[in-house]
Amino acid sequence: MSERYVSFLLAGNPYCVPLESVMEILRQESVVPAPVAMRDVVGVISLRGEVIPVVDLRARLGLSTDRRAAKRRVVVVQYGRRLYGLLVDEVSEIGDAPINELDVPALFAAGT
Repeated sequence: MSERYVSFLLAGNPYCVPLESVMEILRQESVVPAPVAMRDVVGVISLRGEVIPVVDLRARLGLSTDRRAAKRRVVVVQYGRRLYGLLVDEVSEIGDAPINELDVPALFAAGT
């Protein structure tokens, strides 16, 4: 059994999110820095009038925070009833992945 996913890179490592959760993929330039934000939030974007926080997944996962990557993108995902922007190094592809081969990190664990 497999599902469709958007795959992306962080510090050279592949990750993916279910395609059904992805609303948009935007350039990093659309992020407006937020002066008072949680530690992993690098800013916000406005998407059709809605202000959406952007989480730096490198920082969230404890990876080096190299912000020079030319292909950085914001993957806008729906998690529950909210939208979040996930700052990634590069979007790789949209494809199928066997469900039993995926390792699922708790990116949005309660209280973190």
